[in-house]
Amino acid sequence: MMQSIIFTLIVIFFFFKVLPCWALPAWDLKQTYESKAVLKSPFFLFTAADLNTNGTKELIVTDFGRYGDHIEEWKQWKKIFSPYHLMILEWEKNELKIKFQKQWDRSKARSDAEEQEYFQAYEAQQMVSWQVGNQVLVETIPPYLGVEWQNGKYLLREQQGSAQKKPLVGSWAFPWLSPSCYASFPNKPVWPRECIVGVRDFSGWGIPNKIVTILEEEIIKNKQYKQILRVRKFEPGFPIEWAKQTPQRLDLMEPIDRLSSSTSKLLIRVYGTSNWDLFEQAETSNDYTLRELSTYGPRGIANYDLPDFYLRKTQQGGTEEYWGYRRTELSDPNSLNFIVELRKVPLKPDLSEFIQEDIDFPHHEHYLGVGYFIVEDIDGDGVDEIILVEQTAGKLTFGEETVYYGDIKDYVHILKWNGTKYQDMWVSPPFTKRGTKLLVDDIKHAGKKQLVVLSPYGTIQIWERQ
Repeated sequence: MMQSIIFTLIVIFFFFKVLPCWALPAWDLKQTYESKAVLKSPFFLFTAADLNTNGTKELIVTDFGRYGDHIEEWKQWKKIFSPYHLMILEWEKNELKIKFQKQWDRSKARSDAEEQEYFQAYEAQQMVSWQVGNQVLVETIPPYLGVEWQNGKYLLREQQGSAQKKPLVGSWAFPWLSPSCYASFPNKPVWPRECIVGVRDFSGWGIPNKIVTILEEEIIKNKQYKQILRVRKFEPGFPIEWAKQTPQRLDLMEPIDRLSSSTSKLLIRVYGTSNWDLFEQAETSNDYTLRELSTYGPRGIANYDLPDFYLRKTQQGGTEEYWGYRRTELSDPNSLNFIVELRKVPLKPDLSEFIQEDIDFPHHEHYLGVGYFIVEDIDGDGVDEIILVEQTAGKLTFGEETVYYGDIKDYVHILKWNGTKYQDMWVSPPFTKRGTKLLVDDIKHAGKKQLVVLSPYGTIQIWERQ
């Protein structure tokens, strides 16, 4: 009798505890909308923000830049002569409507030098939105372009980087940010300069509430520098609430996911070394500490065309991982030299070392690696999913500088942690052109997030979980 009871309990445990960790029910996403083609070339920089503060987020998209195309097929698209575009679209009466558009005709520039004077925003690495108090502002990084809502209309700000004759603006959202915080914008650093090293949530509310910056001065030319760590409040005026000199020079340009505003973790690399410091808020006071770690060596991931690594929570709320690319070498002489795939790098709980974990998923035939990807919480359960573009091609032709692709099929995958592995929850139908981009946000003002696919055909698709 006792053996029967024990066996029954084991079976119950197996089905209700173990089995759910093996497999989750697959997701059913339906395409609920697709716009007409608004662009002829692929989308590059984009974000969503409620600029006009009417409760519905606008979708801001552009077709210039290089972000996300690590196979460099943007070289082929640049041969298609067309103006550069920036568009603002908003969901209205069950469709996306264009509310603002601007184009820059490249034919006006007779040389590369003239084009830099006329338009240089194609050098931007990303587009971000900021809300400070009641003001919402979108700008590129570096800040070649900015957009905001003023006096009932969209206001576009523009500057041309190092080709500009008047002084550069480091940010329209953060007026104290120095333009020399960006590599080659301008080319020569200007001191003193104040640079962002992290936008963080030290409150635990899930919104950015602090901006960590470093004020740097050059004491002896090219030899000695003085740095002051600052914590600014993320509110109008950005008051400084804490400041302290650093014991050694810290790296201002290391990819550390500066804008991961839902986390409190901030690692800063010591300049010229592989050593790391942890910047954190003290548990019992409003003080902050900079703690030297015993962690050495690189994280083992590459950002390629990503402006920064992702720092996200994909397994549980308190555990964060860095996400980026890994390079996989290939030995086939008739194939590519390497392909780019996913890697997750968590930090050990004792902060002693990084752990490299390669992420795999079921591939289609003629797999060429991972293209664009994001890490976002699309189902609202508090942990993030990995949403990626799987790249395939049936034919490869090798030229002197690049590879030409034929029989292209790209697929969007959503991967979710099921307790033991990252499970493929959904796969899209194939796209037969390269250049698919992704965004997760509630642009329909429906109370839940949608998967927004910026298709390689120049259309905008909305996919929703059923």
